[in-house]
This record gives sequence, C-alpha cells and structure tokens, in this order.
Amino acid sequence: MPGTSTPTPKHPRSTPKSREWILLGGNALLVRLQGGRFPQDVDLAHAPADRTPAELLADLRLRVAHDIGDGFTLELLDITTHDHTDEFGYGTVAHKIRARALSSGLHFESFPIDVTQRRHVEGPVDRRALHPVIDDPALANLPEVPLVPLENHMADKACGLYERHKNDSASTRWRDLADLARITSALEVDAARLARMLAHEAERRRLTLPAHMVSPGPRWPDEYPRNAAAFAELPANRHSLDASLTAVGASLNPVLDDTRTTGTWEPERQRWEDPA
Repeated sequence: MPGTSTPTPKHPRSTPKSREWILLGGNALLVRLQGGRFPQDVDLAHAPADRTPAELLADLRLRVAHDIGDGFTLELLDITTHDHTDEFGYGTVAHKIRARALSSGLHFESFPIDVTQRRHVEGPVDRRALHPVIDDPALANLPEVPLVPLENHMADKACGLYERHKNDSASTRWRDLADLARITSALEVDAARLARMLAHEAERRRLTLPAHMVSPGPRWPDEYPRNAAAFAELPANRHSLDASLTAVGASLNPVLDDTRTTGTWEPERQRWEDPA
C-alpha cells in the first residue's frame, strides 16, 4: 500500500489486453526501478478523454474486481472531478477516487487514486511485471501493468523543474531532479522519443527549456541538498545540486541543445550510443 513496505495491492488489476489505463508518477518509477519510495497515492491516465466520471468509476471498479490471488479486495468509494483545461485546450480533466483496501474483509488502508483523462498517450506504452517486496507464494506471477513511456516521464519531470508558478515563482520540485538522476543512472533512454516528448511537453506548458541543465531557482543550491539527503534511494554522491545537475545533464544536455536526436542512453557507460 502507499507509504508501506507491504505487498502493494493498490494497482488497477487490468487484464493483459487493457490499453486504456496506464500507471503514472512515482508508482510507475517504482515498478521500473524495482525499488525506491512508496507514494501515498496512485496516479493513472485514461484514454480516450470522452468518458464521464461515472463511466470511469464503473470501468475501474470492474477492473479492480479481478482477483489476482493476493488476498486483498479493493473498494472504490466515489469520484470527484476538476477541469484543468484552459482556453487554449491545454491541461486535462482530473479526477480523484477514494479507495480502500480490505484484507480478509477488514479495512487495511485507504488511499486516493488520481486520474487524468487524455486523448492519447504519446509514444508506446510499456508493460512491466510487478515484483513483490516480500516472499509469499500468493504473490507469484503478478500481472504486468501498463506504464507511461519512460521518455514521457522524463519530459514531465524536466519541464516541471523549469515551469514557473504563481507570482512567477520557481519550481520547488526537488524530487523531480532526484528522480531524473536515478533514471539516468539505471535505465536506457531513446533519444528520438525523449526529444519529441520534451518538445511536446514544453509546448503543452508553453515554456522554453534551457539548452542545458541549470539550477531552477535561487533556493535550489541550499534547499536541494537538504531535501535530497532525505531521499533514501538517491546515492550520497548525488545530494549536491551540482552533482545531480551534472549527472542528469550528461544524458539530457545533448538532447536539450539538439546535438543528440537519435541513439540510446546506456546507463552503465553513462553515455549515448549511436544506432547500429
């Protein structure tokens, strides 16, 4: 469950052929890296964008009713909706679903599910197997879950670092930089998709990205190390702002300045490899 180290029954138990629901955010990164923080909520995206809140809730209730043999039952209680689209058509319709997990009929934990509706997902959807955090025969052969493409995830975090907020204030999304440092140290990245998604996300947010990774604001040199020290999954040699910017920049800078448009980021070698 969110915030615990117990087996996580919170994911939508979608069938293998499900293509409409995908997992976003910290849970998607947790599945990819097979370790890290346990978010307190679940972020999902749903496409297409024309379903009503009642239809979304009914569909997700049907999917989580699928028994995967882990001993948990999920109840989805209700849904509330917020429309974040603007006059230019940017933003999304977002929903919050109150959920609770039962074990042997008893309340185990409650948590929110945040759902965004999108017309489509840019790029191929990844499917990854879940890895239990404890050894239990009931958790063998857990289903695969559909994840937001990694390059989408990176573009969201990179743009989040440089997006300005109310009163033109700088971002304070310390964890986004830490997550990018973890991603570039462990996962392969496709340059063409990353370049495409950075451009798409920057246009959607109507912002101009820097040509290389720089401090997002004046508070970052002091505040980032203080926060990074609490991120158990981030190595100590990445706790300083300069160290994380340098690590992430090795991968992102050539894409940001358009000198790298093809190839694969090799995390073990910490360099881009040209297509064969």
